[in-house]
Amino acid sequence: YYKTRHIQIMSRLLHFISALTDQLDEANQALKFQAEHDQLTEALNRHAFKSNLDLEISHSNQLGHRLSFILFDIDHFKLINDKYGHLAGDHVLKCVVEAVQKSTRGNDTLYRYGGEEFLLLLPETALDGAIFVAEKIRKNIETTTIDYEGNELPSITASFGVACYPDQDEDVERLMSALDQALYQSKSLG
Repeated sequence: YYKTRHIQIMSRLLHFISALTDQLDEANQALKFQAEHDQLTEALNRHAFKSNLDLEISHSNQLGHRLSFILFDIDHFKLINDKYGHLAGDHVLKCVVEAVQKSTRGNDTLYRYGGEEFLLLLPETALDGAIFVAEKIRKNIETTTIDYEGNELPSITASFGVACYPDQDEDVERLMSALDQALYQSKSLG
């Protein structure tokens, strides 16, 4: 009797431990998702970009492929927030992410880099391919109709900077600086 009872107790205990382990794994996955993703848009965040960049560069070097970067910023975003409110601005950010995802491949990675600034990594993509993708995204964003609370918001536009590793620079910090400069040049040219 005691042996059977002991086996039953051990079985229940193991089942309980297994259930707790599963719950802990789910909680850890949820925490990892929260740590790596922007809460509003669910795009990866800047922290995830910094974590993933070395891996992407290493992968690019090992395979001898290009890695292109597209940095883009929603034009006049402050005016949207000021005229329609921050909730409308949040809705615009979500719609922009959806428009970008329609224009990219499964292995391209989108990051929310700052307020209304996004960064897209395109593995195995040379500069001319990245320019093509940037233009495709630009058109997709501009032609996206955004309704908020029954009102159609004005057309959204974005400015882009594009750079390619290692073609333009093998130093990632200088490449990121060049990418940032390209974005600001785009913004200044309208």
